[in-house]
Amino acid sequence: MTRSGRVLRVFTRLVVGSVSAACGLGLAGELVVPAGQPGTGGQGDDLGGANEGGEDAAVSNDLDATTYVTDPEGGSFTNQDSSGMASGQHEASIPPGQCNFTGTWATKLTIPVSWVPQGLTGVILNPGSGTIGQWILQSRTQSGTALTDTTVVCEIDLPDFQGTIIAGSETYGVRFPNSLFDNHYLPSFTIAGTVSSLAPDASYTTTPSAALLGIAMASPTTDPWPSAIVALTEEVDSDRDGNLGVTALAAQGSSYSDIPTDLEKDSRATAVFVVIRQVTQVSGTVTDCNHISGSVTIPQLTDSNGDSKYAIDSHVIGCELEGDGGTCSAAQWGFIDGTQPVFTPSGGSTFATLRMPLNATCAQVRQALP
Repeated sequence: MTRSGRVLRVFTRLVVGSVSAACGLGLAGELVVPAGQPGTGGQGDDLGGANEGGEDAAVSNDLDATTYVTDPEGGSFTNQDSSGMASGQHEASIPPGQCNFTGTWATKLTIPVSWVPQGLTGVILNPGSGTIGQWILQSRTQSGTALTDTTVVCEIDLPDFQGTIIAGSETYGVRFPNSLFDNHYLPSFTIAGTVSSLAPDASYTTTPSAALLGIAMASPTTDPWPSAIVALTEEVDSDRDGNLGVTALAAQGSSYSDIPTDLEKDSRATAVFVVIRQVTQVSGTVTDCNHISGSVTIPQLTDSNGDSKYAIDSHVIGCELEGDGGTCSAAQWGFIDGTQPVFTPSGGSTFATLRMPLNATCAQVRQALP
């Protein structure tokens, strides 16, 4: 190649590089498309001939103003730009420098709590404190600054509970198996949110939303929490395992004891059938087009007695006895329900949300937000 040819080729690259930068990623992470100019999704044009593919391939890659959303192991899920739109779908309706929130999102809620046992206070469980974790998967649509999420629960993590000295200072744990969330049986619920603008640093708020497991309620964000007997008439076999409500398991291992079903601990349960309602409302900040974080509020609602309590609600409406002992009697599961902890948020509840691949699963949510 002649000197003049090389100079022309370098000049061409500089011009192409400037065009690529003009359609590239802004400082805040969103895709910036100059007004009046079409998007640049998809692969760039091949600028070089067959004998010059090495250098020119790198130049053509600069024209693809997309990034890959990656999983924690570094593998790419799907080709999206950092405004959240799939490659080649940069619509003129999203102004330059702003975010498209439509897509799939994952959220982890972290809720510090304290508790006292209800009913026979202090007989089986000690008061205590710990943290409840909840993971959800959201399919989000956007209309202006209004966001609507169709949401499913992907994991619930409860703290361990310590028994009283009278009860032998035993440790009890309740575990929700991953299969409960991965079988796609649990019902979805809606989260209605609003952003103050479509730009990073916008505020994000939601109205109260209710996650229901194993129970159906007409107005779950406002209805009083029913008694266990009434809950039996409203239960739904959400996990489709043939048992009432959803099935949670007693934690196993040398440090754990199965759950007592009577004061003398003559029999114990290895699984409990539960119904759950948790009502949450969040407010936070759009960090960038792929991340939102902030605080969580748990409202107070009434129970069947007319008393006000925080809406972290549950009932035990059945159980399974250890040693293939069959299902519990009403007296046995009633004892567990009557001695379970009553939770009170202790402050500092937070949430963290990130964009996920379009066809993300609950397993990927748990992996992305450990």
